[in-house]
Amino acid sequence: MGTVLKFLVDTGLLFPPDLPVEGGRANRSAIFAEASRLALECRHRLCIHPAARQEILQDTAPAKIESHRAVLRRYSVLSILPEVPAQFESVFGAPQSGTGEWLNMRLIAALAADAVDFLISEDRDLHRKAKRLGLDERVLTITQMAAMLCDLSGKRPAQLPIVEEVKVNVLNPEDPVFGGACRDSRDLKDCFSGTESDDYRAWIVRDDLDSTAACCIAGDDRLPPPSLTGKVLRISFLGTTGRYNPIILGELLLKTVFDYAVRNLYHWVRLSQFLDGDRSITEFLEDFGFAGMVEHATFGGTVFAKPMQPWAEDIGPSHPLQYHLRYGPHHFRTEDVDSFMVPIQPKSAVRLFPESEEQRTMFPVGRLSSNAIRKAYLSNALTSTMTPGSILLFYRSGERKGLIALGIVEKALVSTSCGELLRAMGKRTVYTMEEIEALCSRPVLSVSFRQAQLFRPEIPLSWLIENGILKSSPQSVVKIEKDGLKRLFGFLTDQKAL
Repeated sequence: MGTVLKFLVDTGLLFPPDLPVEGGRANRSAIFAEASRLALECRHRLCIHPAARQEILQDTAPAKIESHRAVLRRYSVLSILPEVPAQFESVFGAPQSGTGEWLNMRLIAALAADAVDFLISEDRDLHRKAKRLGLDERVLTITQMAAMLCDLSGKRPAQLPIVEEVKVNVLNPEDPVFGGACRDSRDLKDCFSGTESDDYRAWIVRDDLDSTAACCIAGDDRLPPPSLTGKVLRISFLGTTGRYNPIILGELLLKTVFDYAVRNLYHWVRLSQFLDGDRSITEFLEDFGFAGMVEHATFGGTVFAKPMQPWAEDIGPSHPLQYHLRYGPHHFRTEDVDSFMVPIQPKSAVRLFPESEEQRTMFPVGRLSSNAIRKAYLSNALTSTMTPGSILLFYRSGERKGLIALGIVEKALVSTSCGELLRAMGKRTVYTMEEIEALCSRPVLSVSFRQAQLFRPEIPLSWLIENGILKSSPQSVVKIEKDGLKRLFGFLTDQKAL
């Protein structure tokens, strides 16, 4: 493996607080140890910032100083120390020297200057700052680091099946995934009561030990906020547990909820924010089109709602990508955007769109993001006109030729650098390092996109040719003319009406 990645480790991971070791912390320590071992085995570098090293040694009790030095010696000390850009202080303010805020800004500065490829931290505030600067794909939690290294090395992590629907009455209110919420939440008490339970749907993800790793419970909203007109689906619970990436698991659950809402003609999906001050959850919801609407005790705090379809009085955001974030994943702009037919091999189709496989209701995926909304695609087929909001039509070659999925571009990059491509894809990669390096013998197109629709069964090549969308089976990325796109969406609209 020729490409060497640099991971900057937040020293808070190396010296956790002196608290009794409980299941969650013990799991994280074990995952970090395994991820670190795999990183070194693949010749990647684990670094610490010299300012963090100095802080640790200054604040360490004399009795522990030698043991702390021994731990720190396992990591390279970052030698390139970029200045903190003035932009950071204009966005976040000027922190006092030596504080945690001051150190975090130096960690992010190293990331922004590409002195390192990825930053590893469990600090939510650090993740939020990186997101505001557009660097969130490169700040990884321990579980995200472990998953990335397993994929890049070709070693698969513990595999999870897709989300499955179950009846609420088969769930155990004492399951760790609920974290005691069933005792405190009136919503959940109603869900599990005998008279109310049939009114709710439950979706879960099981881990490799058949325990519940994630769960979502939703049902008709009988008393929605007055501003939400039409049919409203209320999420009563959305939670994760265990050693898996909670962001990806939450995304898998939201994807299922959105599909259910569209199929059942809901106008809104809403939930209440109970964790006051937790911006990480708020930002996660906003990334999928939810917006805070009202704060009122009647509705349990801030109500977050997402429209499942545009309505006449609201033309929505003008930018096609922002429009899709608000109303997606099933709605997107088709006017004033470019559309591209993207041919992919059957192997890539299974990797990017595992749900497209026939006769498989549950299947393992090596990378959780394979089955999520946000994904990344690599190809040597180049185009210079792919911009945020562009439409991607994924065409599967091989025996089952046809159009299988539609996605909306978030960003695109052309490069011959394996490291640059990995930094662009961040947490979304489903490729091994060997595969990426092989592609880099020529310029590579990297596209980060959001899955909007899946076509089951696929739209066959014969139909695409008969309707003038394609002339033959595409061998590279092909731009689709407006008339052909209009015929395709007309066909899809007619299919939905049947």
